[in-house]
Amino acid sequence: MTGIVIKMPITELLSRNAALYGDEISLVEINPDIRENKASWRDYDLVETNPEKKYRREMTWREFDDKANRFANFLLERGLQRGHKVGILLMNCLEWLPIYFGIL
Repeated sequence: MTGIVIKMPITELLSRNAALYGDEISLVEINPDIRENKASWRDYDLVETNPEKKYRREMTWREFDDKANRFANFLLERGLQRGHKVGILLMNCLEWLPIYFGIL
């Protein structure tokens, strides 16, 4: 194998991606209530029939990084420190990963 391997904590990878690709989409959530539509995740923005109920939500790298940092600061303000245990009680949703990264 050739090339350079850079070891970087995953939280630094998020910050780097936010700086390099800030406005690009990092996460996509598709509403599972539309199982009858056989389309790929890229097609879901084309099958929205009810504008009040969104089928697809997106988050950019910048938004992902911002939400993770906001949650990290929320925990720090409440006295949590490295080594404390934090549980995540969420269903699969777009906010899960930013919360997870905020805990790290």
